[in-house]
Amino acid sequence: MALHESFDSTVAMVMEVSLQNKALKIHRVVCAVDCGTAVNPAVIAQQVEGSVVFGLSAALYGRIDIVNNEVRQKNFPDFPLLSLRECPPSKPTSCPAPCRPPAWASLQCRRWPRRWPTRCLR
Repeated sequence: MALHESFDSTVAMVMEVSLQNKALKIHRVVCAVDCGTAVNPAVIAQQVEGSVVFGLSAALYGRIDIVNNEVRQKNFPDFPLLSLRECPPSKPTSCPAPCRPPAWASLQCRRWPRRWPTRCLR
């Protein structure tokens, strides 16, 4: 279980896991995102699902090898990602907040204009 607040958004995640043959088995992941008004909820769900894959890949396979005082892994091709077969079912859920500006857009582009009607800001 995890909860994180950043850039006017709150994200919570719960994972159902077990040990099978001394290996970690991830059965499912449920995420909740409170990012204000969801302009395009499908994009938010896709980004949350992608972050689950990258986060689990780093947790399960992430390592840094140093050979001759030099790091072997240089960029993304050197880091293994979960295969489609290894990806757990995930269910991202948006928690809409009425009249709250969309914070998710500001995460995408920090130049997003933050001019909103004052009646919507609380």
